[in-house]
Amino acid sequence: MNHPSQQAVDLQCDYQPDVDLLYAWIGEPEAAENVEVEPGIYVRVSPSSRSVVGIEVLDCAARFHRDPSTVDSRFAKSLIDRYRAAALEEFARTNPPTLFSSEQ
Repeated sequence: MNHPSQQAVDLQCDYQPDVDLLYAWIGEPEAAENVEVEPGIYVRVSPSSRSVVGIEVLDCAARFHRDPSTVDSRFAKSLIDRYRAAALEEFARTNPPTLFSSEQ
């Protein structure tokens, strides 16, 4: 049984083995702020929805001791799940919500 928080997510993944770089995003790419949760691991948070919309990982296969052929969307999802809470906590700390929006 799926709980509402476990809905299917449209996760796209781009892994570049020549530079060992993983970039994954949820839904359509959008403007986001990078939150560095560990050196070289950036969780992308949407300022408008205050939700995680992607992740970038430098030296991905080497960092996690993985064969580059196993760096895929399933692995990217596991990283997003692993770092989501820390990223949202840091984002909230550095971008507290305001009562009024400056957008017109």
